[in-house]
Amino acid sequence: MKEVKGGYYFKRDSAFDYNAGSLSSYGYVVMNDSFHQDSNAVTQSLGYSSGYIVAKYRYVNNQKDYYLQYFSSKYGSGTNIWAYAGSPAYNILNEFKNKY
Repeated sequence: MKEVKGGYYFKRDSAFDYNAGSLSSYGYVVMNDSFHQDSNAVTQSLGYSSGYIVAKYRYVNNQKDYYLQYFSSKYGSGTNIWAYAGSPAYNILNEFKNKY
């Protein structure tokens, strides 16, 4: 588990991993900070009423590819979140890239 000082906290959770042959992705639940560790605050800040915002990375052509997904539960499938410049999702994704 790693944190960004003064920023978001990324908690590793293998329930959000994806494995299919040579394609694997690794999931980290996004929390508001390392002290409060409130994933719901982040979820609501992106316009969802409940669930999880998950930062992920995978290797594509030997390079890391980063993205965000929304999950309504740990047992569902994820929906991609577009992280356009200046959006809260963009800020989350940039912090995640800087740490991982």
